[in-house]
Amino acid sequence: MIKTLRIGGFVFAVKQEKNLTADFGGQTTRYNGIIRYEDCEIEIAADRPEPVKAATLWHEALHGILEQAGIVDQPENIITALGYGVVALFRDNPAFVRWTAKVMRNGG
Repeated sequence: MIKTLRIGGFVFAVKQEKNLTADFGGQTTRYNGIIRYEDCEIEIAADRPEPVKAATLWHEALHGILEQAGIVDQPENIITALGYGVVALFRDNPAFVRWTAKVMRNGG
């Protein structure tokens, strides 16, 4: 697992937590991941399989990208679909990933 993730102008610490829960509206819920904008932290559930962790980190990164763009309406089902979709796209298309990284390193 990576230790940090740069999203826009911020570097988020990436931490794995054994029992990842949050209290929203008086109800405690278990999560795969949580992004904490005010602390520049992303927490990922440590007990999930690595592919789920990867998709979850993408999920939280997408929230961060949209938050920085001022987009407050972020339907969870859309973010989840994109998170798993990006991971599958990367897994299934390594040449595309390498090419994209090369183009962007060279000033795109």
